Amino acid sequence: MRIDAGKLVDLLKAAKGVDAIINLTLPRFNLSIREAALKSGVHYVDTAIDETTWRQLVEKKPLKFDEEFKKLG
Repeated sequence: MRIDAGKLVDLLKAAKGVDAIINLTLPRFNLSIREAALKSGVHYVDTAIDETTWRQLVEKKPLKFDEEFKKLG
């Protein structure tokens, strides 16, 4: 399947019927893919990291959608 990783609608279509999304793309797509995983209610694994995310992890700050994922379990 070919999709545009920057388009949430494409990501949501690709996420139907899966248990997890493993992001192996460029860091610029992290938020849209993470949001698609959240809206699809599936597990999310990310191998890409950008400077902002790295800083948040080092400073032990929650990442975007952290609380929403916790609510889903």
